[in-house]
Amino acid sequence: MLLRAVLAAAAALVAAVAAQEARCGRQAGNIACANSQCCSYLGATNGFAATSLVGQALTAVDPRCGRQGGGAVCPKGLCCSSLGGASGGGSNARCGPQGGNASCGNGLCCSFLGFCGQTEVHCGLQCQLLFGRCGLGPLPPPAPVGSFPTPDPAKAARYITGCNKGGVFALTFDDGPSVNIGLILDILKRNNIKATFFINGKNRGDLNVAKDKANLKRAFDEGHQIGSHTLSHIDISTTNETLLFPQMKVNDDLIKAVIGKRPVYMRPPFGSVNQRALTALGTWGYKVIGWNLDSKDFEHIGKPDFIQLGEDNYQADLLRISAVLPKTSLMTLQHDYVPEDSQAGGWVQHVIDKFKNLGYKFVTAGECLGDSPANWYRD
Repeated sequence: MLLRAVLAAAAALVAAVAAQEARCGRQAGNIACANSQCCSYLGATNGFAATSLVGQALTAVDPRCGRQGGGAVCPKGLCCSSLGGASGGGSNARCGPQGGNASCGNGLCCSFLGFCGQTEVHCGLQCQLLFGRCGLGPLPPPAPVGSFPTPDPAKAARYITGCNKGGVFALTFDDGPSVNIGLILDILKRNNIKATFFINGKNRGDLNVAKDKANLKRAFDEGHQIGSHTLSHIDISTTNETLLFPQMKVNDDLIKAVIGKRPVYMRPPFGSVNQRALTALGTWGYKVIGWNLDSKDFEHIGKPDFIQLGEDNYQADLLRISAVLPKTSLMTLQHDYVPEDSQAGGWVQHVIDKFKNLGYKFVTAGECLGDSPANWYRD
């Protein structure tokens, strides 16, 4: 009797809540919920949807979200359903193998789960370059087969994540030149430290713009090593040689126009690389550089505990590689677009102070490998 009474009460509560719930979503002609309320996977506003883990993001255009939407985040105050919201067409059209090998139009990127869009998530890690644009910058045209050296497995590059000698610390910065590089260079100069900058020609900065060219020239003139990070920050593990070669060549050409040399060292965006890319890059004469210490600084932008979060990530990596300080050589990853305000600028100085006090010598990526500066570049 008690169980029957509980079930009856629950049924009455469900009916009462349902009576108050407005309909929404695909089940109600794509009507959006008002006042930042959630729309449940069954198409109802408020009630269970307000506390449910399966509420879906629905605005007037019903955007995709989550993994099904290229990793996109819902607008403020909305939830993302287990199905990733509802397809709204347009910038969320299907693409790639998941979409019948369709390509995205209008300069859109194809996310790793096969949705077109133009967010950094659509265009970033595992973006499908064969089915749309990737990276934040424009893509150069494919290079015809025969216009570049045929990749030779015997010449495949190694993916290098550490140094050849102990007691050294290679401080590296990706994704520049950005608006923050000037302050980073000031900090490095004040501490008499040389770092390595892996450069995109068309990403956070633009090597056709005078101020970005000036910043790159300053970094080179002050003795920092310059490397390539592809032209527009593509995931090179998702592409082929006809698309990868112009990413490298055009970027090299832009860098050479500023510093007079082409870099030999390169870092794959996201640290994402496969054997096909290593074979091509090795054949084309590149050394492929990764890292073994990552602060994940880009995840901490604007957070008051910026330095502590960076420290926590460093400690996790040091534990992962079983580092013995200061004997274990370290190659770190930073991003020069991370705002170098009092927090982030403090982080760069914090890293320098901490590892100097531990007995580390700061070096460039080339020095960390025991490679002569004459081998860092080519004409």
